[in-house]
Amino acid sequence: ENIAVVTGIDGTHIINISDLRNPRRLSCIEGRGYKPEIYGDYVIYYSTDPSGLSIFDISNPESPDLVNFIENLPNRRFKVHNDELFLTVDNIVQIYSLLDPTNLEILDEIRFDRNIYDMYFEGEMAFFRGRDGYLSILDIADVDRFEFVRDYDFQLPLRKISKQGDLLFFANDSRGLTIMDASNLQDINVIKLVADPSKSRDVGIFGNFITVLDRYRDFMIYDMSDSIGIELKNMVDVFENVNLS
Repeated sequence: ENIAVVTGIDGTHIINISDLRNPRRLSCIEGRGYKPEIYGDYVIYYSTDPSGLSIFDISNPESPDLVNFIENLPNRRFKVHNDELFLTVDNIVQIYSLLDPTNLEILDEIRFDRNIYDMYFEGEMAFFRGRDGYLSILDIADVDRFEFVRDYDFQLPLRKISKQGDLLFFANDSRGLTIMDASNLQDINVIKLVADPSKSRDVGIFGNFITVLDRYRDFMIYDMSDSIGIELKNMVDVFENVNLS
């Protein structure tokens, strides 16, 4: 069966979406959660009561089983990539092996010049975003020896990262959407600013469409099939917390 995990203020819901017209909730884990990621038979998410990173075994989705918990985290920023868990603690990114989620083994940690607020992975490349347009790119092909590719300081209020092909997309906290040419990772350049919506905070890429959520909970869908003239196709008012990843 196909499983989706949805977090909210009333708990973390495990949902059977095999029939998209008739989704069926299988179970609910109490406590507010954020940004779940599924890894095999496990779901990983940040919870607030208690505060920390929770890992549940959902091989039996009607009865999730807590198998690990990392407490007292200063933030809820983490990503799962391949068999590793990347967890930010201020300017440090800790990397854990997920081969046994019941007993996490720390593999390494990376120190940056600034605190890290977002991460994006594509193949063997990792993009780490800090405040005020700081962007650090690493080659993570060798988990035992990461290699820095280049650091950037764009001096822009960049937020969520997404990427498609040679283009990087950033939600921009004052100028809407920022698009960069990343065909050469040693020489990334801003090529377009989409000024509307303003103060965007989240961005996702789905085929030829860009989805953007702004600070005022407006949800926009842009058509980028013509990269020169990106066109707004739809806008929806959203009142609940939304995450596009």
